[in-house]
Amino acid sequence: MHPEAASVAASKRARPARYAWRAPVTLLRDIGADNPAEHDRTEPKMSEDDETRLGLSADETRLGLAADETRLGLSADEVLQTTRAVRKRLNFDRPVPESVLRECVEIAVQAPTGSNMQGWHFVFVTERDKIEAISALYKQGFDAYRNSPVYAGRVGSGLGAQREAQQARVTSSAEFLSENMHRSPVLFLPCITGRTDDARMMVGQAGSIIPAAWSFMLAARERGLGTCWTTLHLGYEREAAEILGIPYDNVRQYALSPVAYTVGTDFKLATRTDLDSVMSWNSWSR
Repeated sequence: MHPEAASVAASKRARPARYAWRAPVTLLRDIGADNPAEHDRTEPKMSEDDETRLGLSADETRLGLAADETRLGLSADEVLQTTRAVRKRLNFDRPVPESVLRECVEIAVQAPTGSNMQGWHFVFVTERDKIEAISALYKQGFDAYRNSPVYAGRVGSGLGAQREAQQARVTSSAEFLSENMHRSPVLFLPCITGRTDDARMMVGQAGSIIPAAWSFMLAARERGLGTCWTTLHLGYEREAAEILGIPYDNVRQYALSPVAYTVGTDFKLATRTDLDSVMSWNSWSR
């Protein structure tokens, strides 16, 4: 190791640990990748502004020792307001360290859980052949969605120029992800144990796994990662379970998301409808 790198690395090891891993997680990883392209990835250069905002020393940035410890320093409100469904701004070429995923799950398992069952399980896919197989299922689901009445390109019609323009952007972005999901460095599938057809039980399970998965996405945002909640592969959930070895009869998948560092870290608030149109006081009004 370069002497400077050894010195900086030693100082980093001396810092107190901020996290201790104890969450249920499955990481499907290609340990012995033979594809040379897997070893030829280059990290995007960090600007001086990024270095300043993230609090990185010149030595840490130059020697690449802080690449896995990205923190944006966002407030709680900023994380909540700017965790977007990221598609076109995913950096497919930059690896996502396992340690960062573990930190995000450490936060995710602090979410509320019905009856304290903690039945969640988070499957991460990093093996290229499995990513491509799951992405193919997603694309099949997207092709069916494209012909449905709820396709993003249709639902904005007649809602005004601003909303129609927004829907056009969403549609273009969704189409992009359909064609590029297979390029993701990581796929994330939040699951929960105890498959049931009882509607009451399903709602209760959703009340546990969805907040936990969203917490993962919020934690990912603070670490410079982008995610995008999708459900279109669930039309082929059994096939996905077979690919990933998920016990279908006892475990339900709830979503599929790419996980990747983003191109740039500035994300704006989305345009939403007026608050008065989505709020009622004491009785329903709309």
